[in-house]
Amino acid sequence: MAEGYISCSPEEFCTALGGFLEGFDSKIVAGVKTATEKTVKGMVTQTRASAPRRSGKYRLAITSEITHESPTGIAVTWGVSGRKGNLSHLLERGHATRGGGRTRAFAFIAPAQEAAEERLLDDIVKVVEDASR
Repeated sequence: MAEGYISCSPEEFCTALGGFLEGFDSKIVAGVKTATEKTVKGMVTQTRASAPRRSGKYRLAITSEITHESPTGIAVTWGVSGRKGNLSHLLERGHATRGGGRTRAFAFIAPAQEAAEERLLDDIVKVVEDASR
């Protein structure tokens, strides 16, 4: 047998590999949960900063909440709370007016979403690289 190697049964190998992967998995899950929460909080901050400011009430209603959390994952939802939530798509894309024209679109959600997706992807790659060391 070559130097530095040990011999074991397939059952022992599976047990050892399972223990290693379990620790690896928990590090990744914890890192991804943290990265997801941080990214959504950043998106809330970015959309609040770039949202239209007619009265300020819409901007302050922008929030996020954890909608589902389990030992293996997390779901965080960005949204606008209260009665102001109905305005999001109208502000983002514009809408028809009574006189037959259209209002101006305030594209503030899409750029924040794209930036958040890129940030989250980068953070997940870092988490996996750090866990594999």
